Amino acid sequence: MAQRATLVLGSALLLLPGAATAGESFPSVEAAGVWLMSYYQHPQPERLPELLDAWGQHVRSDSLETVPPVAQFIAEVIRREPTSCAESLYRAGKRNGNWQTKNLALEALWHADTDTSRRLLRQAASEWKDHQLAEEAGDMLRNPPRRLAEIGGAPGSQDRWWTAFYATGERQWVEQVAKDPFDGRPLP
Repeated sequence: MAQRATLVLGSALLLLPGAATAGESFPSVEAAGVWLMSYYQHPQPERLPELLDAWGQHVRSDSLETVPPVAQFIAEVIRREPTSCAESLYRAGKRNGNWQTKNLALEALWHADTDTSRRLLRQAASEWKDHQLAEEAGDMLRNPPRRLAEIGGAPGSQDRWWTAFYATGERQWVEQVAKDPFDGRPLP
């Protein structure tokens, strides 16, 4: 999963002219990836629901324990604008019938770990009774996520650090990548 997300994010760099502009839906997951990678330069938190829809339709996440890098990106954006971003993301996940989209919304809210995101996870656990993700939301509430700075050496950590950088522009995430260039794997 992390390899596919990295491939999509990496290939998106080649498609810069194809990125969607404000007020326009992302025509592809690659265009969404281009937008994601330049977010820290031109933040548009109001576009998170569009990102959620594009990613949820095209990228599989088989486990709530394996966080796609895009969920980490969304979580970092939510931390900076906790109420408006989390609320719009929750509404987008709730209205979309796609399991992948709902899954991604819950993962992002869980990793954001703000008062608002925890409230919305409780709401999902009670409102999404007809959906298996209601139970997952409850499990998430009982098991707080590990902080991004604490995941060194875990598979996929580099992808998550890069997306945290794309969301924030904070140098600390690039420094984390430099400290662990092999993503927790032994040197070749």
